[in-house]
Amino acid sequence: MDQKMNVAFLCQYPIYTLDIEEVKDLFNNQHTTPWITNLVASLKATYPDMELHVVTESVKVKKNITVVKNNIYFHIVRSGSAVPFTKFHYPSFMPVDKLFLYYLNSLRLTAELRSIRPDIIHAHGTEFSYAISAVRSGFKTLISVQGLINLIFKDSGRVFFKLSRYLERAALRQGKYFIPKSNFVKNYVKELNPSAFFFDIENIIGEAYFHAEAAPIKDPQIIFVGSLQRSKGIEDLLNAFAMVRSGNLVVIGAATETELRNRWITLSKYFGKGTPTYSEHLATMVRDLQIAGRVQFRNKQPSSVIADELSKSKVLVLPSYMENKPNVIMEALVVGIPVVAYNVGGIPDLIQDGYNGYLVEPGHIKELAGRIETIINDTVLFEKLSHNAKSSVANKFEAATVAKKTYEAYVQIVNN
Repeated sequence: MDQKMNVAFLCQYPIYTLDIEEVKDLFNNQHTTPWITNLVASLKATYPDMELHVVTESVKVKKNITVVKNNIYFHIVRSGSAVPFTKFHYPSFMPVDKLFLYYLNSLRLTAELRSIRPDIIHAHGTEFSYAISAVRSGFKTLISVQGLINLIFKDSGRVFFKLSRYLERAALRQGKYFIPKSNFVKNYVKELNPSAFFFDIENIIGEAYFHAEAAPIKDPQIIFVGSLQRSKGIEDLLNAFAMVRSGNLVVIGAATETELRNRWITLSKYFGKGTPTYSEHLATMVRDLQIAGRVQFRNKQPSSVIADELSKSKVLVLPSYMENKPNVIMEALVVGIPVVAYNVGGIPDLIQDGYNGYLVEPGHIKELAGRIETIINDTVLFEKLSHNAKSSVANKFEAATVAKKTYEAYVQIVNN
């Protein structure tokens, strides 16, 4: 018999989906976090008696809001990272919230959690205030690690990242139960916290990807999906694509500048300093490389569009300089699309070189171009890699499987 449980997700959630006036315009400013939204929906569908709460922060609300949708409680808490009397976050060059170690965030989130009184908190992500707030709250906590600031931005000397790394390490040391997603992260957490206990649970991949079938269009399409930032290797990809003699490149994703940063850039231009946004920098690169007619920037897109574009493509390219276990690689493999990626982080857990894609050492742009060109020009190789891609992920990311494993982890933690 299933154990009835009260579970609180503490996470960054795409609240623009909740039909609330204050946050309806946030689509382009929020990650869609499909690994969270899919898990929330699947847990409630599989275990309807579970009392499920999602607690998230936003600078857009002046006071806490709670709404119920599909029998799930969504709590939107006024963010402790909000600039007072505004609807803006502190910018990265003035990280006041981090200087105060997220204590205001933790106070507000914990107050909401105490009104819920969950049996367990499932915190998602260590890069924001959620994981550290969960371990401070005193409730039993399971932490899912999606990425690690300490590994992705380990060499950055900026105060923003130094504070982020410190707070992340604190959460990892104080936590007890973790879903690391990859051996790479598991080993890192073990070094910080030898007594940590791990659950091997994958992310859920959305139904749209299971229904999509690899059917590349005649003119070979190469696809990139992710945030447009240097650490994702987008500049390496553009340089590599300029060496590829055929095909088109579709780039799905948005630059990660904040509203305040964009306003500062606009103000700088007004006074003649002319600081470009990162999107403008990439557009200049495309023109200088003379590939403008072959590159299409599509901004952020919903899962249905991404699945459709993947199915039309011959290869997904992700030359990130650090990743844990990217959802987009799992999505591509489910569709049957080979992947060319840098050999970093948890990516080797997904890509077997020469079997379902290729691994390239970071910064080897000529090899990156060569692997792309090999796949798009060799139909027999593509079909082999495509078949292997689907075989390598069979049943691993299905909703029922992941929901069951997650529920079993909750029961084990609560009863321990």
